Amino acid sequence: YDKALTVFEKCLIVMPEYLQGHLGLANTYKDLKRHPEAISKYRLALAINSGFAPAYHYLGVLYQEINKTKEAIPLVQKAIALRHGKYPEAQMALAGMLEWEGESEKALALYHQLLETMPNNAIIYNAIGTILRNLGRMDESMDYYEKAKEINPTDLSAYFSSAKVSKDSNAEDIKAMEKLLKQENLSEPHRCSIHMTLGKVYDDMGNYEKAFRHFKTGNDLDRREAPYSPEQHSLLVERLKAVFTADYFENIKGFGCEDETPIFVVGVPRSGTTLTEQTIASHPDVIGAGELT
Repeated sequence: YDKALTVFEKCLIVMPEYLQGHLGLANTYKDLKRHPEAISKYRLALAINSGFAPAYHYLGVLYQEINKTKEAIPLVQKAIALRHGKYPEAQMALAGMLEWEGESEKALALYHQLLETMPNNAIIYNAIGTILRNLGRMDESMDYYEKAKEINPTDLSAYFSSAKVSKDSNAEDIKAMEKLLKQENLSEPHRCSIHMTLGKVYDDMGNYEKAFRHFKTGNDLDRREAPYSPEQHSLLVERLKAVFTADYFENIKGFGCEDETPIFVVGVPRSGTTLTEQTIASHPDVIGAGELT
């Protein structure tokens, strides 16, 4: 990153108004998490040329990274408009932002629009599958996950996602994941993801010895920082309170299941929520929808 900063800065000394140089510098600051400097560089590029679509796009992506998705959406929409609606990278970013903000149907519409021009894009099929899963439309989601795997048999996210939806992983999926693990150039995060997915698959099959072995290996490979942050948790709680108001529930009357007696089981991980759901769902008049985001 330091070398990249040096080269981009030299580039701008030679040509101060070179937009790609400003964009490169901003993106490097963004990758370094030096957000104020990145924002100023994106803004500087837009001051030089207000029609420079990539600056709007990446500035929007940065805003989403710092939990300002509402501010991010119009920026990415501006980028797409400047390209007359033909900016796939920005359109995919926008779809993800809309989904994050609870605009699932708009996100689905945008992904389907993208499929018209990119019918063989496994990432889009996987994204649609995940939205459908989150909406509780499990059978439909599986169709999209299967299509993603068909297009790209090395797409790890599709295997992981389909394993979360169904307990009936087929032998071909297992064989494909085991084959992926043999690749020497597979990155640690991807290797970790495959082990975790296989752990889930074997656990569902009742093969607990193999499941434990994969979970153990996956945990050993997981080098992420501790996921809990008090500041982030407080921010999440404040956002939940701001979004899920009485007016919100009034506006979405009729959304989802038509039965007037849904049962929500809520609790922290490992507190017995899954057991509670399974116990309730054992009643013939109750169906368990699984764990929803």
